[in-house]
Amino acid sequence: LLILIILSTNIAVTLAATKSELQNKQNNINQQIKDTENEISAVKEEMSDTMKQIQDLNTQISGYQSEIDDLEYKISDLEKDIEESQEKLNEAEKNYNKQEEAFKNRIVAQYEAGETTYLDVLLASEDLTSLISNYYLVQQLAQADNELLTSIENQEKTMQEAKTKFENEKNEVNTAKTEIDNKNNALKASKQMKA
Repeated sequence: LLILIILSTNIAVTLAATKSELQNKQNNINQQIKDTENEISAVKEEMSDTMKQIQDLNTQISGYQSEIDDLEYKISDLEKDIEESQEKLNEAEKNYNKQEEAFKNRIVAQYEAGETTYLDVLLASEDLTSLISNYYLVQQLAQADNELLTSIENQEKTMQEAKTKFENEKNEVNTAKTEIDNKNNALKASKQMKA
């Protein structure tokens, strides 16, 4: 009986030691499971952040591409406007040169005719009918000269406006091209960050 008691005490002590060890092992395994779950959660969070960064970069790239497309469209419109302005300027210069030549010819003709003034023409009238006729001619000449001068001034103003518009549009094209270069550089940088 004594042997049995000693044996059962040894078994109980061994079982108690084994149960305690098993409890410690279970606690260690549970801790490892928690640590692994925390690592998995951290990796998932990091993946989520990375995906968000990729999505943000894709949005940024899309925005840059849209801005570049808009600028290229603007450049295309401006180049059409420049071409139209150039044509308008060429036409205005052509008209200006014609009218200026006509005015010069009129002045040369007056000079070659001598020092005849409008008053001389009126005073040279022989009777009332020729006075009225000469008055009408003098009035027509004066009006034609005024219209010619006004037309020349208007053509000169139109040419100046066309030149100014032409230069402004060229500057806008250059500015837009610079913006496109900047956007392309930003786009390349965003694509490199994404890679």
